[in-house]
Amino acid sequence: MLQEQRIEKAVHMFKAIAHPMRLQITLLLGQKKELTATTIQEYLDADQSLTSHHLVFMKNKGLLTTRRQHKNVYYSLVEPGLANGIAVLLDVVGSTI
Repeated sequence: MLQEQRIEKAVHMFKAIAHPMRLQITLLLGQKKELTATTIQEYLDADQSLTSHHLVFMKNKGLLTTRRQHKNVYYSLVEPGLANGIAVLLDVVGSTI
């Protein structure tokens, strides 16, 4: 992949996670690997409709994939390394506060 294409993909990913809840979802899925919307909602202590909105947004942007098992839909990161990148960024930000 050319450098310009890699940069464009990174910009797309940054735009897609540019919300506090989406950052939290990314970090959570980086740790837990795969969760249902209900479990994500419970971990984040968030409203169900708001959680679902962000999950659908992230899936539509290509950040999340889903797997159906019976009546449950499980979400996971398409690029698991994204959570590591966010964790590094949070460490950098934390060191400047």
